[in-house]
Amino acid sequence: MNSIAQEARFRQRVVKEHTQAEKEMILRRYPYYKNDMIALWDSLRKSGYTRSYGSMIRVIKKWVNPEIKKRTARKPKPYARAWYPGQKVQVDVKFVPSECVVNGVKYYQYTITNIRRSTSVQGSVSGRCTTSTAPSVRRTSSRSC
Repeated sequence: MNSIAQEARFRQRVVKEHTQAEKEMILRRYPYYKNDMIALWDSLRKSGYTRSYGSMIRVIKKWVNPEIKKRTARKPKPYARAWYPGQKVQVDVKFVPSECVVNGVKYYQYTITNIRRSTSVQGSVSGRCTTSTAPSVRRTSSRSC
């Protein structure tokens, strides 16, 4: 029974793991070639290194830069409250369908909601350019705020 228990243990190391000699070879040359990994791999190959370029990069990341950069959780900014009416407003713009319009002009419906008072005012404007929209929105918002 003891002989079976000895064989059932886990292996102490992975079979295709880099050897200590390969590790020393990489770490000895890395400071000279750290800006050019292809040249590092080429010089290692000339010295008898038989592994692939990808495995060399993987073990360099593991041995030279062992610190794993964890993503920090995003910290939400504190909500800025509205201290007086009209400080914060929400403006929604909707296109009025042509079936609802009699004269065929494109209209846009603006809904302005005052965050502090929780009141809303609606107004419609023909045209989408800022020169025609801004005065109407100011007129509409002055009624609610």
